[in-house]
Amino acid sequence: MTTYPDERRPLFRHVSIESLIKDQRELVQKALTEVLTKLKVEEANHRAKYRDQRLEDVFPSTLGYYFEKIGGAINGSEPMDFGTMHIHLVAEVIENLQRTPERAWSTSCL
Repeated sequence: MTTYPDERRPLFRHVSIESLIKDQRELVQKALTEVLTKLKVEEANHRAKYRDQRLEDVFPSTLGYYFEKIGGAINGSEPMDFGTMHIHLVAEVIENLQRTPERAWSTSCL
């Protein structure tokens, strides 16, 4: 039913909810397919751009050691100050990655 602010009579129309749902599903499917296609193209371009860079090369070789010492501080086998120091070192690695987006890694290396 469509009503009007003036004195006109309301307009009654039949609306098929089933048809509306079908149309919406088709439109959503089309939109999602377009998004997926665009994401695949962007991923392929990203992989091509960073093909020669390996993710593990972006991180320092000592990163595993940092995590080991943090774990040791958590379970009590290392002093807490030692764990805190290594948390700061991991945070520094993350900050450096955020500051240097040109060193972005390729998902093909994951």
